[in-house]
Amino acid sequence: MLDIPKTLLDIEALVNNRVQESLHLDYKASEAAAPGKKDDIAKDVSAFANSDGGMIIYGVEEGKDHFPTRIDGGVDHSTFSHERLEQTIHGNITPRIDGLRIYPIPVSASRSIYVVQVPPSYRGPHQASDKKYYKRFNFLSTPMEDYEIGDVRNRRTTAPPPLVTVDIRTKGRTAVFLVVSNIGRVPAEDVSFTFSKELKWYNQGGVPRLFKNGVKYLPPGRNYYFLYNTFGAAFNEATGVASNFDVEVSYVHPQVNRRISDVFHIDLLDYQDSTEIDSEELEVGKKIVESIGELKNQVGKLNEYLECISSISGATGLTLSVPTLKNLGHLLAKDGEVEKIDPVCLRAEGFKELLEIGDELAYQLAIHFRTTSNDQKLCDLPGMTNEIMQKFRKLFVLASDE
Repeated sequence: MLDIPKTLLDIEALVNNRVQESLHLDYKASEAAAPGKKDDIAKDVSAFANSDGGMIIYGVEEGKDHFPTRIDGGVDHSTFSHERLEQTIHGNITPRIDGLRIYPIPVSASRSIYVVQVPPSYRGPHQASDKKYYKRFNFLSTPMEDYEIGDVRNRRTTAPPPLVTVDIRTKGRTAVFLVVSNIGRVPAEDVSFTFSKELKWYNQGGVPRLFKNGVKYLPPGRNYYFLYNTFGAAFNEATGVASNFDVEVSYVHPQVNRRISDVFHIDLLDYQDSTEIDSEELEVGKKIVESIGELKNQVGKLNEYLECISSISGATGLTLSVPTLKNLGHLLAKDGEVEKIDPVCLRAEGFKELLEIGDELAYQLAIHFRTTSNDQKLCDLPGMTNEIMQKFRKLFVLASDE
């Protein structure tokens, strides 16, 4: 198959070298790419997808012998941009063709040659806008026989397994994460992402680098977690946070050396009436917490040390961290001191227990210290009061104290 021409010099080389049309190459004059030609465009593109793939070049005239004769003036951007050509193709062919690419090659300031690269499809057969199925035969797009339609449909059984997925993961029904995963056994290459809407990320953060620039190599089994926003913000229209959108993922599958595209629909409203099922790890954690609670009641009998013990038990005492061991030392020394805790490593459950606050503020604190150690904006968090802030300063190490 020919290399894809991406410059005007490449197009001129095809003309000068008299590269004839073939099963994988078709020349079209610029007038063939026009708003009134959607049926012809759909027929020609679907024929390549149903066959062995290839490319259509809009902006090169051909002779009766199917040899290119000259480059014409190019397609006028103002009447038919390459974005409109792409919309025409995807809007008039069913199902959508994965991995289709359009390369505009400028001829002048207002006109371009359009090179449409069509991969062979594993999700066909593809139906054109006239409700017919076409194939590429010699130099033409011709209707397919019934058995040929069946042959194309059988390609699905040999299609490579998908690699990249995009899904959401919730944390305590408060924080929402976008999760990118390679679920396959081979790496995905040259991965890119396109969102149907401009998303408003948590704390006015910008688009994560992976989504903005893509990634050249996504190893098998790799997972990326990106904090999107809070549940409360996603269900409140006044925040401007989108609760539903599409993510198109495109990547090269090394097993077939083809570009694959998948669209994932994300709708947080699907979770509105759902119930979280506790994981096995959480169930074990609950039993540990219950045991610690019983121990806490026993220690609580030592009435003069009740306040100190309640500060080191529960969520923070489970880890037997250095501050916990130091607090045990204070307890044995009977000096009444309490070792302050570093909030950066603490989970939302710890904030909730020690500060006696609700889920929303607890997760806001956990997210805040996960992304920054700066404590100057703590007072601005929704639900933060002077009383809670005073207790926070008593129990936690702040950057301003160092």
